[in-house]
Order: sequence, then C-alpha cells, then structure tokens
Amino acid sequence: MPEGSQDAEVTRLVREGDLLGKGGDWAGALARYDQGTARAPRSARAHYHRAIALSKLGRRTDLAAALEQVLSLDPEHERARAGLSRLRGRSRPSPASSDAAPAAPGPQGPPRALGDDGIPVDWEAGDVILDLYEVKGVAGEGGMGKVYRALHRGWNLELAIKSPRPEVFAKSGGADKFVQEAETWVNLGLHPHIASCFYVRTLGGVPRIFAEYVEGGSLENWITKRKLYEGGPDEAL
Repeated sequence: MPEGSQDAEVTRLVREGDLLGKGGDWAGALARYDQGTARAPRSARAHYHRAIALSKLGRRTDLAAALEQVLSLDPEHERARAGLSRLRGRSRPSPASSDAAPAAPGPQGPPRALGDDGIPVDWEAGDVILDLYEVKGVAGEGGMGKVYRALHRGWNLELAIKSPRPEVFAKSGGADKFVQEAETWVNLGLHPHIASCFYVRTLGGVPRIFAEYVEGGSLENWITKRKLYEGGPDEAL
C-alpha cells in the first residue's frame, strides 16, 4: 500500500476507534486501533490510541507493553512516558515482598532467532506476542511455511496466522508480492463460504497473514479424502 494511502487508512481507523470509545465501546475501539497498528506498525499515534483503549479496559499488563512500544517508536512521547511512569509506580513490590527469594532459573534451551523487533521468527505454544497474540500451537506446516493457531486477546477470537518461511520471500520483491496478495484476500471482505482474512502484519521480520481459524482441516484434505463430496454436487458447490 502506498505510504499516503496507508496514512489515510490509519487515520480513518483511529477516528472510528475514537468514535466507538466516546460511545463507551472500548472493545470495539481497540479492534480498530489493532487494525491501525497492523497497517502501520511504526505509527506511534496508532499505538498510543491502542494504549488508551487498553487503559479503559483495565488491561494493565497489556497497557505497559503498549506504552513501551509507543516510546520505542517515539522516545519523546511525553504522555506515553508519563503513563508508563505512573503504571510502574503502582506496580512496585512492597518492602515485605522484596525479601522473597528469587525463583530458581529453569533449564535453558538454545537461543531462538529474533527479528529486528525482538520478536521470535518461529513461535511456540505458550508464546504471547506483543501481549496480544497467545500462541496455542502449530495448526499446519508445509514447504512454504507454518500456520499457527493463536488467540487474539483483544478480540477473544481464535486466528490462523500464516507465516511463510523467510527463504520463500528472500528474493527481490518477494515480501511485497506476498503482502499484496494477502491484501487482495483482505479486500474480499466477509462471505459465508470464505475464511476471512483480517490483516497482514510483519512480526519477527516475517510478514504474517492473520485470518479466521476454521476447524476441520484444509480444503485439500477434504478433496483428497472425498469428504467434500459426501453431500452430493449441490453441497460441494
């Protein structure tokens, strides 16, 4: 998406979120801000509005991470800095708890590859990415990449997150082509017979497709096992 069009789209999503927030629908507002940060991951404005929604919803752990993200993008953002300072002040342990013995460190595995944003390239069950995506496990894997099943905490919705292998788009223009094709899917909109694609977001240096998670296996499996045709031609179509 051209930069000017992207800015206009983010502005629209932030304004829609602001209107929902004014009406008291902060969950709906958060969903709009999530879309804005997905479209423009380096927009401090979108991330700050997302932090406001998290504050209104009482999600303090997610709020701290959101404010830190704002400051990583705009170190001079005074409101984010002040908000994080207040939040940390309320979270300081009491003197009694400071004497507790630290937990013993567990066994350490090999270091995981990270993207420039500090997010792992490959995800594992139990990972929580950006305090937003709770990874449940790998739903599928092939030569092109992996599909993770994850819970979007803000939407309380299970997603299928399609993550191509880095070598798939390593060639010139590969990543842009991948994102363009995914945005075509996004623009199809809602349809009862199509799994919805919500947005594309680059995390861990990998552009990932965030789509509706549908139980039951892939279309390829249904065709191979003839399951698709069990109800006859009319059902298959």
